[in-house]
Amino acid sequence: MSAELPPEAVKLLTDTNLGYLATQNRDGTAQVTPVWVHVEDGRAVFNTAIGRLKDRNMRRDPRITLSIADQHDNERYVMITGTAELIEEGAAEHIEELSQKYKGYAFRGWGPGMKRVKVYLNADRVRVDA
Repeated sequence: MSAELPPEAVKLLTDTNLGYLATQNRDGTAQVTPVWVHVEDGRAVFNTAIGRLKDRNMRRDPRITLSIADQHDNERYVMITGTAELIEEGAAEHIEELSQKYKGYAFRGWGPGMKRVKVYLNADRVRVDA
């Protein structure tokens, strides 16, 4: 059972704030990357290309942390810790939705043979500082 996202967290995820995803590298060091985020089925959701380091890290160790700060007031933020659930079905459509949300146009990051994965964060802990 996932921890419920409070309204403040949903607002930060729904707006065009970037998320910062932390995964664990094979050597135990942290790997942090910005990601486009949203909320779906009461969970934070983001997207990545299959084969990228964050994808490989989550497949090896699904424990992740996602932090989102308000772009207009960086003292307002949410930090969500839990496990990644990677879903390939619908991932291409999802990145298009995120691109429309963040950029207002079709996703331009497609590379030859690229496949995407949609990642749901099943939250164990949610901390909101608003």
